[in-house]
Amino acid sequence: MEENYSIIRFKEHHLNQVTKLYEESYDRKKPMNYFRYRYLSSPFGKPIVLLMKYKKKIIGLYAIHPVKLQIDNKSVLGGYSFLTMTHPDHVGKGIFTSLAKKTFDLAKKKKYNFIYGFANSNSHYGFVNKLGFSELKPINFIKLSNIKLTKEIRTENKSKNISHSVTKLWNQYNSKKLFKIMTKRDSKYIEWRYNKHPIFKYQIFYKKNHYFFIFKKHENILHIMDFFGNETNEFYKDLILTALFIKKKESCKEISFWIPKNHPIQKEIKKYNPKLIESKSHFIIKILNKKYESDLKEINNWYYTMGDADIF
Repeated sequence: MEENYSIIRFKEHHLNQVTKLYEESYDRKKPMNYFRYRYLSSPFGKPIVLLMKYKKKIIGLYAIHPVKLQIDNKSVLGGYSFLTMTHPDHVGKGIFTSLAKKTFDLAKKKKYNFIYGFANSNSHYGFVNKLGFSELKPINFIKLSNIKLTKEIRTENKSKNISHSVTKLWNQYNSKKLFKIMTKRDSKYIEWRYNKHPIFKYQIFYKKNHYFFIFKKHENILHIMDFFGNETNEFYKDLILTALFIKKKESCKEISFWIPKNHPIQKEIKKYNPKLIESKSHFIIKILNKKYESDLKEINNWYYTMGDADIF
């Protein structure tokens, strides 16, 4: 790489340049508040964010966000890889690979055990073939359409002031030990991930001591982002009925969501003739600690939803 290139750590004063770099890299815009939210306001620790500088201009970025997975109910530190950027004038010069490898070195020093994320089709090749990531597949992507609401359901839309009862519900859900690996969805996580997101607007439905549902409308599709609560048949029925209620209210064409193929809700979903569709996202992981390799590389161990991917 030419001597005019140098790698530096992200600082708050780089926000304006990073915002501009995103627009140049993807030919679309994100507000500066999004990068402030992602890089400076996380309650889970300081992200590792490296920038590639060419002369005086920022032309590349790679970031890993700290995350703690619960693996067999034990908290394990790792990183979430997201939003790589390379200025189009510098594509093909090893920017992405150089930044990523340096970021991984820092992650190892911080005792990260793994790095995972959801790559798009453009970046998938680089992650798997150049950076040693493995792909977990398939993502179980489900679509429900042409379904009419036949029964009304009473729900409380609680998009603000998430109470600590959310943590209680999550602990109840987690205690069932349906899956070996999952991100802890307590009130702190829900508040940051959904209520404080500077771009997307989420609808949160809550029923005391019973369930917590999160939805997002995008164009004419309703995404079921996340759900947890008391595992009962009523819980699953209420989730689908609530989704159908919002679909009708928001004039959505269909409902879509990710859900592990071994999840008990599959029995309820099959009543609606679901369609399995191919996801444009690739679930990828890089193991930094061999101790967790066998568990992390098996997709059926994971509890995942669209809420685990920052693109939704």
